Amino acid sequence: MDNFDDYILGETDEEISLETSDHSRAISIQMIDACRRNLDIISRDLDPCIYDTTEMLDAIKKLALRSRLSRIRILILQPETLRSRGHRLLELSERLSSFIEIRKPGEQHRNFNKALLLIDGTGYIRRPHSDRFEGRANFDDRKTASELKDEFDLLWEHGERDSNFRRLSL
Repeated sequence: MDNFDDYILGETDEEISLETSDHSRAISIQMIDACRRNLDIISRDLDPCIYDTTEMLDAIKKLALRSRLSRIRILILQPETLRSRGHRLLELSERLSSFIEIRKPGEQHRNFNKALLLIDGTGYIRRPHSDRFEGRANFDDRKTASELKDEFDLLWEHGERDSNFRRLSL
């Protein structure tokens, strides 16, 4: 796996080609560790090999507790999978519900099938197919990040809260 230690959020403007879940996880954690306020995620089922790891949970928890202005928004494309299987990020969202909000797409976006991770309006990971790990990342591409945020915001505005995410551990 490539070493991304020299990549700095908000400074390194270089498109990175992603091929594996290991690449996606490493870059995601590095970006979230550097995130100051806003994290937006779209995922089919919160890819357990990326989002259900101790390192990822620690990074997201630190972000949530870093500032009272931290905002973490997560759109889950196939929430029914998570309802039956469970996920540690959902458990964390219950404990930090003031900072982490989860929705599912509205009816008009049920066929959306991309995966996105957006960091502070500057860094991103985008995968054209949420069920595959091939994609692109950049630590400092504000133009593309802004376009992706507009797309995320549209889905978020039409998204719906899912009461099943409130108390999965009952």
